[in-house]
Parts: sequence; C-alpha cells; structure tokens
Amino acid sequence: MQMDKQDDISDDALDALFATARAQPPSMPDALKQAVLADAASVQHNLVKEARNQSATPTEGWRLVVDMLGGFLGVAGLATACVAGLLIGLSPPGVFADPEVWAIFDTALPVDSFDLADVFAEDIE
Repeated sequence: MQMDKQDDISDDALDALFATARAQPPSMPDALKQAVLADAASVQHNLVKEARNQSATPTEGWRLVVDMLGGFLGVAGLATACVAGLLIGLSPPGVFADPEVWAIFDTALPVDSFDLADVFAEDIE
C-alpha cells in the first residue's frame, strides 16, 4: 500500500503530536489503582502460603526424577544400558581390539595399510 502525498504527515507534525501525548500522561483513578494493588497482594500472599505448604520431602524429589525418566521402566532400562556399557567397556568382546592398545600404541590400528583405491579398483574390474 502506497501513501499518497496528501496523506503524508511530516516528521515535525508527528513530533508535535508525540510531545503533546507525553505532556498529558494517562491517569488511572485512585480507586482502581488501590483495587488492583490489593488484588495483587492477595494473590502473592496465597502463592507464598501454597509454596510453604508444599515443601518437598526427599522422596518427592526422587519421584520427580523417576517420572522425568519415564517411570520405573525407564529407570530400569537406563540402569541396564549403563551396566551393559560398563561391562563392554571393561571387557570388550574378541571382535574389538583392546582399548588399552589404542591408548598406548598409535600403530595398533592398521590405518596406513588400508587404501580405498584398492577397494574401488576391485569393484571396477
């Protein structure tokens, strides 16, 4: 939508309108202001009272964690995965090289002897 030259308001006119609006700030009736503040105070008081009545016990904290993990089935699955990862990490199956060898010797992995050109050359023939 384009503005016509006739509808265009100059910056000076806008500045004058804004200055007039700033000079006369809107006022709220005192009765309304007191009612709003009294209502806010009662709501705050009720929230504080409810928070004090609902102090968390140690068992409620654990229940919250268990619920966040998906209940007891989720906790059981997480524990099983942790134990399996620990056992595989401590005694890896024979198909994997020992991680200690990787950490001690840099030449334990035969990376230098593997060439992708040889692999692709077999597929091309």
